[in-house]
Amino acid sequence: MNLISYTKSVIDALLNPADGTRKRMNARDSILMYYRASIIPGILYVILAGAYGFVEFGSSVGLPVVAPVMAIAAVMMWVAFPVAIVVLSAVYHVFAKLLGMSGGFGQTLTATVYSALPAVFVIWLSAIPYLGSILLLVVIAWGAWVFSNALANQHGSTRLRAFAAWIIPTAIIGYIALSVLFALAAVLGTAGAAGLGATTTI
Repeated sequence: MNLISYTKSVIDALLNPADGTRKRMNARDSILMYYRASIIPGILYVILAGAYGFVEFGSSVGLPVVAPVMAIAAVMMWVAFPVAIVVLSAVYHVFAKLLGMSGGFGQTLTATVYSALPAVFVIWLSAIPYLGSILLLVVIAWGAWVFSNALANQHGSTRLRAFAAWIIPTAIIGYIALSVLFALAAVLGTAGAAGLGATTTI
């Protein structure tokens, strides 16, 4: 199967996750699926990111600015995303086990990879100005739908239990992240007010 046919088969699975995500894979195969499926959209993303940088900063800057933009896009696609997927899979797997799901880590990782692929397939469009926020809503809804089906299929469980296995840790992580952001904002606000008061006194 060539790369285009393989990518199309993965997209078909994502459009019908109830049936398309039934094939069980180990951790190695699921990571390979991510990299194979991300080649075409990843290349498009890197090229468009470079083009946007070229337009945004002007043709006079040339490669010194465009090349780092393209390099950052490539690192995000093929280093940062896979690492985040593995870390999140470990968190989701703990909750899957707590809820009595029977699959191994490889099955949880496979489901997480499936849920990340909608973002991978449309991320190249995010390099187009003003389109990113719209795509974010689409990706969240699509990824959640895929994840609930894939996790249920991979663990031989119900969709409701699968949904609980990822929504609970996601809510906890979101709460912690927001709490940290609000705490930082409060600290910075206090520091700024103190600095302004000192300046006024002087």
